[in-house]
Amino acid sequence: MKALVALALLAVAGLSACGAQSATAVGPSAPAPGPPPAPTDPPAAAQTPQPSPTVVPTDTPAPTFTPVPATPTPLPTATPTPRPPAYPAAGYERLKALRFYHLQFTVKADTYDYSVVGDEATPAYHVSMAVPYFEPIELYFVGGHYYSGQAGVFTDAGASPPIQAGVLEASEQFAQAWFDRPDSAVFVAVETVNGVRADHFRLGWRTGRQATLGTISWTTAEPASGDAWIDVASGAIVKAMFGMKVTSGGALANVSSEFDLTRINQPVTIAAPALQKAPAGG
Repeated sequence: MKALVALALLAVAGLSACGAQSATAVGPSAPAPGPPPAPTDPPAAAQTPQPSPTVVPTDTPAPTFTPVPATPTPLPTATPTPRPPAYPAAGYERLKALRFYHLQFTVKADTYDYSVVGDEATPAYHVSMAVPYFEPIELYFVGGHYYSGQAGVFTDAGASPPIQAGVLEASEQFAQAWFDRPDSAVFVAVETVNGVRADHFRLGWRTGRQATLGTISWTTAEPASGDAWIDVASGAIVKAMFGMKVTSGGALANVSSEFDLTRINQPVTIAAPALQKAPAGG
């Protein structure tokens, strides 16, 4: 075994020598000697690369938002309280604005009763008037003529109002003095009265207020109160009432009054009464 190993080693050595000789004989000739090469700069010392500074990331600022103010919820607006209507200065005078109506006006002074009842088709009218100690009086105004009478007997007074018209005039003056000019008037409500929408007022009169009805006069002994209803459409008084204590001739008395307007704007025909003919051959 050892002999085989030695032979192998010799063989390898011989092959190596043959290869060396062959390379020397065949290779190119060595270059001719020349000047030594110029010295080159020594290589720069290799710099150790410095690590670039680590950039600390800055926090990305959160986007800023301009706050939009919230739209305020509007508060519910209060419904303005309507101003109450004022009491008219001439409610009785405004009856002229109504075309048709039925009138009933009474005044009671203890045992004395006064009344005016009738119909009007402006400007014509027919009324019956009651006063103490007299028969009821009827008065017409038709076609520009006044007709007056009692117990069905009438006379034509022409365009001049007869003496009986003084009772009607006295009643109207009394109504104007009390219903058109109270000392106070407070609105109560809008109500339906006598078929129309009307403003209801509470009226007041002071102590010492004087009043006249025909030949009778008195003075209020204490504050008095009453009610009146004014037609919303025309401003005319359509209902009123009051009660009071008065002194007349040194005596204390109770006076009350009521006023009603009905059948408002319901057409009515008013014709002149028949006149009594004079007896034949008189």
